[in-house]
Amino acid sequence: MKKGGTNIYCPGCKSFTVCRAIPPTRTGKPKAQRWHRTDHEDISWFRRGRECLSCGHLFLSAEVDEAFIEELARACTHKIANCPAIAADVRFAPESGH
Repeated sequence: MKKGGTNIYCPGCKSFTVCRAIPPTRTGKPKAQRWHRTDHEDISWFRRGRECLSCGHLFLSAEVDEAFIEELARACTHKIANCPAIAADVRFAPESGH
């Protein structure tokens, strides 16, 4: 049995489970881990390949500054509030109890 990893959300299992870090190349992506948008130099992230130890799903995760997540949430809230067509398509995650 494979060991190690961090309890994170797996898009394969659609649940929080232990996933270990793997080289991004195992997911078919380039090996570089530090990325930024050339059209928005202030948007950067650290990319990590992941393997779910429950279902074997390979995927990429991204580590970003939490301030960016807050900014993204404000932008989404504004867009949803001002566009009923978008609001109809939004799915909300269940409360996590935190």
